[in-house]
Amino acid sequence: MGRYIPRRSTVAKTAHRNLHNGHEGSHHFLVDDFVTAVNTRTLLSVNAWVAARYTLPGIVAHESARQGGVRLEIPDFGDAPES
Repeated sequence: MGRYIPRRSTVAKTAHRNLHNGHEGSHHFLVDDFVTAVNTRTLLSVNAWVAARYTLPGIVAHESARQGGVRLEIPDFGDAPES
């Protein structure tokens, strides 16, 4: 029989309910996602490719501003590899 892995809502609402981290509990969700992904050998829902899609527009916008507002292409690193 496999190991029991509690669902995110169970872990987040019980084990970490009163712990303060200054970000309204977001770190606990990220850690839970990471541990779940390791235990199930799956890719995180917010992985490096997703994070790049959120982060790169800001980095490119900053560089654009440094260059006087020129249009710059935002690179796309594609999707995560399929397992």
